[in-house]
Amino acid sequence: MSVIDLESGLARAAVDPRKGLAVTRFSVGSREILLPDGIHQVGGKPKRRGGIPILFPQAGSAGAQPAGFSLVQHGFARDRAWETVRVSRNPATAEFHLASTSETRSIFPMDFDLTVLIELEPSAIVYRMRIRNLSKNPLWTAPGLHPYFMIPASGRNRMETTVAGFDLSTYRLDESLILPIQRVDLEIADAGRVSMIPMGGFLRPQGKLVIWSDREDYICFEPWAAGVGSIFRPGERVEVSAGEEYDFGMRLEVG
Repeated sequence: MSVIDLESGLARAAVDPRKGLAVTRFSVGSREILLPDGIHQVGGKPKRRGGIPILFPQAGSAGAQPAGFSLVQHGFARDRAWETVRVSRNPATAEFHLASTSETRSIFPMDFDLTVLIELEPSAIVYRMRIRNLSKNPLWTAPGLHPYFMIPASGRNRMETTVAGFDLSTYRLDESLILPIQRVDLEIADAGRVSMIPMGGFLRPQGKLVIWSDREDYICFEPWAAGVGSIFRPGERVEVSAGEEYDFGMRLEVG
């Protein structure tokens, strides 16, 4: 299925299941909340940026990997075509599905069923992600979400957040800050407030908030289930028992 458009009051969202299920746009009224998904120039090179990529089976680099695994940065779900399960206009929701295949098992030797429900409200968008283990052994995962918040040029140096110790004026582009998981209220001059509210499994003690940007017109506040390389570290990763499920979620709320 091609791009799916959702509407709720003044809110608009576009979801492209052909491109890793990225929410390619999200706006409320005339305000664009996200950098639109697409190819952008970064340091003189074209790179894909924007939207809300889904990071599965792991967020960040996998680090050193056991035999049978060959995971790339942020996993493979953001590069796959997803199945559209259902779309509802009232309320504005869309449900999508991704399952293991012989191709995914060649780089991630575990069987899974991944469902994502996206709900649009008049001033918010909500992600609900459910991972079901179809393997006989525990499924290892440490997923994340990667929203790109747009920053108007006029508001770049007049942005305030509730994140303790974070100061945009001293932030260096392409630096990853890894902090304990927490709600983020972001106040952008000339644009208003947007909040990133992690839910479900992102709130586990091992959860992380990752702050990152490599251009001045956006910044990412990302909920991760655990830190870099944690998918291969017992005690940090999420282990889903055979036949069981694990839920993660995120709410982006516009003030």
